[in-house]
Formats: sequence, C-alpha cells, structure tokens
Amino acid sequence: MNLEAKVCRHCGTTLVSGQAFCPGCGKPVDIDDSPTYYRSEPALIPPPPPDFSNSNPSTPSKMDSTNSPYQSSSSPSGSGPARPQFPQMQPASSWARSPQRAGKRRVGMILLLVLLILGVAGYFTWNTLMARGRTISGTTSPSSGTDTTHGVSTPSYGATDIPMDMKVIPLNKSVTYADDTLTLLDAKQAKGFSDEKTPGDMLRLDVKEQTGDKAPYFGTYGYTSSFHVILPNGESVELANIQAADTTVGSPPAQVARTNWLDFPVPVTTPLTQITLRLGNPNEHQIEFPLTQSADVSTYQPRTVTVNKPLQWGGLNWTLTTAARQLSAQGNQAEKDMIYVVLSFKVDSTSTNGYLDQAVGDAFRLRADGTTLVAPKYTTFPETIAVGETGKTGTVGFLVPQKSATYTLLLPVYDRGGITSTTQVTTDFQIQ
Repeated sequence: MNLEAKVCRHCGTTLVSGQAFCPGCGKPVDIDDSPTYYRSEPALIPPPPPDFSNSNPSTPSKMDSTNSPYQSSSSPSGSGPARPQFPQMQPASSWARSPQRAGKRRVGMILLLVLLILGVAGYFTWNTLMARGRTISGTTSPSSGTDTTHGVSTPSYGATDIPMDMKVIPLNKSVTYADDTLTLLDAKQAKGFSDEKTPGDMLRLDVKEQTGDKAPYFGTYGYTSSFHVILPNGESVELANIQAADTTVGSPPAQVARTNWLDFPVPVTTPLTQITLRLGNPNEHQIEFPLTQSADVSTYQPRTVTVNKPLQWGGLNWTLTTAARQLSAQGNQAEKDMIYVVLSFKVDSTSTNGYLDQAVGDAFRLRADGTTLVAPKYTTFPETIAVGETGKTGTVGFLVPQKSATYTLLLPVYDRGGITSTTQVTTDFQIQ
C-alpha cells in the first residue's frame, strides 16, 4: 500500500508525522504551511533495534540511505559493524499547534478587532452628539451666582442647564440705550441652550435692565430692530429671542428692573472677542463695542457738570443747577450724530408772582458752539407754581450736534401764562 509522505522543504528529507524538526537539516518543520512537495513510496516500518548481546548481530535491512529516515553512521575501519542511529523525536514546541487551534486564534483576533472598531466609533459618535447640544445639569442659583459644572466657574444668572461645550467671557459693561440702562454681564457661546426655542449655534448675552420713568422706545420691532451683533466679516445678525418676553416685538416697560438674556444665531466657530454688539437703529445714535473685557464704553456714558447759575426771569428766581450730555432722554435714543443736553432747574416764586403755564419751558432756546439755535425737545416743569412757593424743579432737554461742547442758554422776551419778561436773559456753560 502506498502512503503519501511529507518531505522537508529545506533538504527533501522524508518526515514522519509529528516531527517538529527535520532529522536531515535540523530546521523546524512548519506544520501549518502546505508541504513543498509529496512523493509516494512504500510505507517504511522502522526495524527493531539490534540486539548487541549476540555475538553475531543481525544486519539491518538494506535501505536507500537517501530515502530512509534512518541514517547510519560510518565506523572506522576495523572497529566492527556500523551501529545504526535512530532519529531522536523532538517534542512539539509550544508554538506548534494544530491548524484547528490556529484557526480559532485567528477568529478570536478578528472578533477582538471588530469590537475595538465598534468601541472607537461609539466613543466619537457620543462626543458628536454631546457637542450638538446635549446638556448636563449643574449647580446653579436662582438669580445670579456661579456654576461649578466641570470645575469651571461660570456665571449662571438663573440658568437651568449648562451646555458642556459652552464658552464664557465675563464683561460687566454698562450702557444706556433709550433710557434703558443695560449691564452686560457676560457672553456665552454654545451649540444651543435648553431654554432657547431656536435650534442651532447660539450666542447668549446675559444682561440686567433698569428703565426710567418713561417706557423706552426700541423702534417699530422692539428688541429685534434695535439689538444686533456684528461678525468679523461685517455681517449684521438680528436678535433671535429674549428671556423676558414671549415675543421680541415691543420694548420693556417703565420703571422695571430685571435680568434678561438675548440670543443671537451665531456660529460657535466665531471668536467671541471678534464680535461687536450694536444697539440702535440706523437713524439713531448707535452704541457699539466689542465683546471683550477691555472694551471702552466711557464715550457712551452720560456726562454731567454742576452749574448753579442764578437767573432772574419772568418775575421768578431760576437756578440752572446742572447740565448733562447723554444719548437718551424720556425713553428715546438721540438721533444719528446728535446728543441730548439736559438742563435741570430749581424755581422759586416771589411773594407776588407765580405761573400757571406748564409750557413755559418751550420758550427756552439753546445755542450750541455759537451757531446752532434749537428749541426744547421736552420739558418737565410742574403745572403750577403758587405765589411764594419755593424749591420746585424741572428739566428741559435739547437735541444738539454730537461734537458740540460750549453752550448758551437763552430765556427770551415772554408774556404768557402769568409770566412776563421784557428782556432776554442768557448764560453760558460748557460740558467737556
């Protein structure tokens, strides 16, 4: 019967099943690889070891030394018959395993690789979802304070959820627009806020508002028409939503103090420090400053000087107490390239004179920088001043060119409502 025998791929020596090393060349046998070639030959049964106890040892069967797995060593002449040497069987090394076990190992490695790929993909998918607006709850206060989520101190101002990817710049800048004093607390940037109805990237400005005696006028469309942010490329972005109202159409009421937030749809990739806040319509004296801690808003602050100049006019004793330059008055923002000059008076009547005409202030005139003569935009004098009454106060507001600094008040010849003056009275003052 012919058997198929495996041979060493290195030297061609016939191998016996289970051998780990070639008896011919001594190199390891690669069990997993296919043999280099096969050849058919009769199965060889190794002879039993010779019995050296006999005086006539048996002669081994003749075999082709080339094909036999047994190699006889030559003995020196005259040293006796050659002693056959049998190949020593080497135990299979730890790495020589059956093809079945190697296949299982490869399957295990493939499964491990698949699990690793799925784990990495899941990690990045989770981060992407979180970056798109998923939020976590943080420690907040109901009014103002700090949020300590993630170990970073950020203002909360009544927030309920803090987005993980939020960027914050504290600002604390105060300006007055249309008699609404706004304190800009901070600027926040995130991929959405839990209390914002408009989806997508959002810039949020946290503010405090304090309005005066008159309700501010924010234009036809309220906050939407008067509040914008300017991006680095010059694009103007309109307000999307505010906290303090269900709609952005309208203005805040008079004499209100509240916290508020203003949201603008701005990409989170836009650097906060390169964004500018703009308050006002194009036909108004606009307020602009960058969202940085170093922003200078001093040019938009009211400037007041003490005058305390007494005037005799119309039988009454007038004192011009203060004069102020400001951008808004009576709920209105000054027109473009203009400012308000607001004069405050104290009025004392004599024992024989008083007046009943509230419009007396309408007769006042103001000359700015020696050229422009303007009438008042508003007055706040009381309706009546009784004979002998003292300490009454009132104001007169004028709209003058923005760059003016020196002024002359004119009280004209007048005869109306119980006030008569046959001469014009003037006084000069400056607001630097």
